[in-house]
Amino acid sequence: MNRLTALAPKKLKITAEHLRQFWEEDESYFVTSAQNNNAHQILRESIVAQAVNMMVAVHLQLCTDLPVATEVNKGADRAIDYFYGDWWQADPNDRRNLDKSLPSSERSIIWTAPYLYGVLLCALADRWNDVMHLSNWIDESIMPEFRFELNSDALSVFYIYLASKLRSKPLLRESEMAEFIRNSRSKAAKLLLDVLNCSLSKSQRDFDNALIRSLKHAEKHEIEDVSSLKYWVAIPQSAIWLIAERNGLSFPVVPPNLDALVLRRETVFTLS
Repeated sequence: MNRLTALAPKKLKITAEHLRQFWEEDESYFVTSAQNNNAHQILRESIVAQAVNMMVAVHLQLCTDLPVATEVNKGADRAIDYFYGDWWQADPNDRRNLDKSLPSSERSIIWTAPYLYGVLLCALADRWNDVMHLSNWIDESIMPEFRFELNSDALSVFYIYLASKLRSKPLLRESEMAEFIRNSRSKAAKLLLDVLNCSLSKSQRDFDNALIRSLKHAEKHEIEDVSSLKYWVAIPQSAIWLIAERNGLSFPVVPPNLDALVLRRETVFTLS
């Protein structure tokens, strides 16, 4: 059984040919828009997400001829440019979404998804200095981002906590954030907190148990049968797994349905 079949047979309705055509059209549109200084926030976020979708397609053995190393590095570069580029300065709406110097009442920073996708892509590419670079952008001024896909305040706080752990210097509110998550009603956030902390403490048994608990919850409550492949798998758990791997831990033996949820270097770079 391949990983795609392990997720759900109905997902086989999406073909590699359709995905490739869609990605090529998106890439062309983004490049043209960027050349015309018309690539705004939502397009730049979506092009980073597209790189994640490509990695998911390879992981699920849906696409077998993608230049993985090229695409993962391109996606990582675009995630870094999302945060550190100057593309947003000319447009008032883009500036409101990315300019940390604006007063809090005049800005609405959009960072969570591009940050998480960037961490995943940089980690897959073994670019850990860039993981830290991305995380350093998340500073004391960044507040939780309330978007519908996060479903809870605690999940947004968790991603700030994740950045704190990956920064060159932790945020002052790190312990306060951990306490907030533990006292929240979000089981997803609390499970992710446990997995991350176990990955950092380098306890194999504790990590195995925490990851399996989190994946079971994600499979039941978070995985969606939609056209965007990134919702078919567990993106935050995949990013945390790469952190654990870097800390010398091994991937646990899990059933095929849970195995299929986690992107790993050996499941993505099989084509490289």
